[in-house]
Amino acid sequence: HDLAEYGLAGTRPPPTQLLRVEYNASEEICRHWAWASIQGTASASHHNVWNYDWYGSPALAFQREIIVFRTEHSEEDWRRIDRMLGGPGNLPENMHLNDASGKNIAVYNKTVTELGRLNLCRALCQEIQIYKMLLSAAVNLNEKDVQISLRELNCPGDLHPEPRKCPESYIDYFVEKGEGQ
Repeated sequence: HDLAEYGLAGTRPPPTQLLRVEYNASEEICRHWAWASIQGTASASHHNVWNYDWYGSPALAFQREIIVFRTEHSEEDWRRIDRMLGGPGNLPENMHLNDASGKNIAVYNKTVTELGRLNLCRALCQEIQIYKMLLSAAVNLNEKDVQISLRELNCPGDLHPEPRKCPESYIDYFVEKGEGQ
């Protein structure tokens, strides 16, 4: 909540600007760390460093065949891919073996404000463009699947599968009202 709403507010620091470590860091320094972690230039976890850009860009650049498993539609995608590969479309018995949904993980605040959501969309804009290209290139998804995933993404300006230029600054970011918004 705080990272999305406050940490990503304001202008994105240039990627060449070095991160500073200070005791009782200023709001500006904290925001710089928030931007760096969300964009994968500072490691907060392996997930933010080895992201869609890391894995997807080479596959797109070399025009490799791409198969996409969408988290929100994993069972549907698995069945379709299994049938594409000649199988009966069955789910593996251990498909949800590493699923954290049944685990008691202490998360105290699962909400994101509207401003926080828009800040995340802005901060992740480059990643979202690669995500859109991967969805569009996936041999197992049709146009309707791509549209559903883009609506679920819920980022203004990214309701269409075509990649777009990301805003350079916070001021350049605008909210495009799409269907159902």
